[in-house]
Amino acid sequence: MTQNTPLRSLVCSIIPGLGQVYCGEPARGIPFLLGTCFSFFIWILGALYIPDLLGFGSMGDYSIIPFIAGVAIWGWSAYDAYTRAGRMVAGEIPRGKPRLLHMVMFVAFAVGIAVICFFVIGVLFAIIGLISMGQMYSHESPALNITLTAEREGENITIMNTGNQTSSYQRFAVSVNDQLINQTYHATPGSKFVFNDTSGRDHVVVRMYNIEGIRKTLLDTYV
Repeated sequence: MTQNTPLRSLVCSIIPGLGQVYCGEPARGIPFLLGTCFSFFIWILGALYIPDLLGFGSMGDYSIIPFIAGVAIWGWSAYDAYTRAGRMVAGEIPRGKPRLLHMVMFVAFAVGIAVICFFVIGVLFAIIGLISMGQMYSHESPALNITLTAEREGENITIMNTGNQTSSYQRFAVSVNDQLINQTYHATPGSKFVFNDTSGRDHVVVRMYNIEGIRKTLLDTYV
């Protein structure tokens, strides 16, 4: 391959880290690739509510942070490749020689990581589907007109189903201030869920998830 140039290294950086490989520094490009992929992987999990669905707690408003981190690492990768190539051209640092084999191997490695990430996400969705099936009374559509209320009495907050509709789902997830505190609430007519909190003003959310992992908010209030 021809000697590297800043513009070509910048173009190669469309794949994070490939610009460094083009500059003859494959070991320098791998952390950029892994950092970008990991950040976007975590962002996708949060965007699809997978941690919340599996009971690990909701990412809430913080779900955008991995996306910002991924974009930042990707941009840093492009900037680093561009400036390194410029310094090589200027003779400030030893000039690396682009190797086509290294670039092909790096692209194949990047594709492999992407395939693994999507495979893991698919497996997690399959697990969520199995969990949802196990939590259902039947495969009928759930009753979405359940009437839930939340009331505070001192330090205790009571969530109660005041309606007369029975859902085909057994359990619902209860979150307070974007933190999952219970995912076994049985929303049958007259059922109650009582928990203690001393903050005095809480954002209470009760959600139902269907078998495809799509969530439905049944209660969203402040008490």
